[in-house]
Amino acid sequence: MEQEGKKPENESAAPKQEMEASGQETADYGEFEIICVVVEAEPGAERIPLAVEKLKKTHEVLGSKAGQVAKISGEKLSARGVRATFKRLAGRDLIVDNAAELSHEAVAELTEEIKQPRMSMVLLLVDTSQNLDELLVANPDLDQLCVYLEEGGRMEIDDFVDCACKYAKEEECVVEEMAKLAIFAIAERLQNDGATLTKEAAKELVDEAIDRAEHRGIKGLFGSKYDKEGYLILKEQFFKNL
Repeated sequence: MEQEGKKPENESAAPKQEMEASGQETADYGEFEIICVVVEAEPGAERIPLAVEKLKKTHEVLGSKAGQVAKISGEKLSARGVRATFKRLAGRDLIVDNAAELSHEAVAELTEEIKQPRMSMVLLLVDTSQNLDELLVANPDLDQLCVYLEEGGRMEIDDFVDCACKYAKEEECVVEEMAKLAIFAIAERLQNDGATLTKEAAKELVDEAIDRAEHRGIKGLFGSKYDKEGYLILKEQFFKNL
């Protein structure tokens, strides 16, 4: 595992006092509890800093003090064992990068540890949106124990449009340029009406447009319903009056 803010450490060389301290309560928000937060982030240099910011936000919401944090990949956590790894944390929170790499056995062990915690900490599962969706759909027990943290639930208009387009691509759809402008206009209207722009709202908007596109009349079957890659084309008209 690596410790954020410091040079990555070698677990085998961890100080003896840290190993002995692993059974202590590790947070100041009461009974033992493991808060499992899902963080959707693309691979790259900004992924872990984003996760750290989400961690700070989580502690802010909990009213607890953020301390040190360790980082480990889903693959390494699976190999080392969840319970054994947790014992070595010594009061630190944990970021699991590439969380979708967790094995079936590791997910089961993680789920049990969250249900019956022996310490308190914030645990972040970090991966791409698609990978996390696949992980949590395949493991509903774990999904029920996770929380999704957004900055007050709010997004900027550009972020809302990007989120909608990204989700459309995940659903094997392509958003035309004029349709992007329509999404922008919808987001602007919602914001002016005092509505909160969220990821879920963006997905719901795209889902409605997809439903319209898939249920076009017979004439649409012989038109440009799909692009050359076989993706469903979401046109401006499918976002009207949404």
